[in-house]
Amino acid sequence: METVGARLREARVMRGMSIEDIAQVTKIPRASVAALEAWELHRLPPLVFVRGFIRAYAAAVGLDGNELVRDLRDTPGAVEPATTTRVLRERQEPEAVPAWLSLDEATRPGPAFRPGQAALLVVALGMVLAAWFMVGQRKGGEPETAQPGVPTIGEPVDGVSTFTDASR
Repeated sequence: METVGARLREARVMRGMSIEDIAQVTKIPRASVAALEAWELHRLPPLVFVRGFIRAYAAAVGLDGNELVRDLRDTPGAVEPATTTRVLRERQEPEAVPAWLSLDEATRPGPAFRPGQAALLVVALGMVLAAWFMVGQRKGGEPETAQPGVPTIGEPVDGVSTFTDASR
């Protein structure tokens, strides 16, 4: 049985393309194209990327990428290394997940409304009330002053013609 890599190489040669041409068209690294054609899976990234490489390469040379990916599944040696690691990890005793990482509200320790959040809410409410009292409820169109007859900001003062910048 001919490997997927050999079929891709054969289609590339039939089209008169070089490995560099395939690498440029598909954006697959040149070393990965060469490893794919030589069917050296140990030199390639995880199979999820190899499947994408096969589909892109097949499209560039006029083959059916999905068919080649199906053939990849039946190929001996095309085992995902990460799968083996995952299986070994699952055989070991699972790690305990801290309760505070749990997304379930019923198992999360502590109150749903924490003291820090309550303090922040009180401070924010106090700031809103303070701003409301500082602005005041004006019924007339006149600005409030501390004493009657004292000019407010923006009113002209005798002897001063314009605003001057004190920082100069």
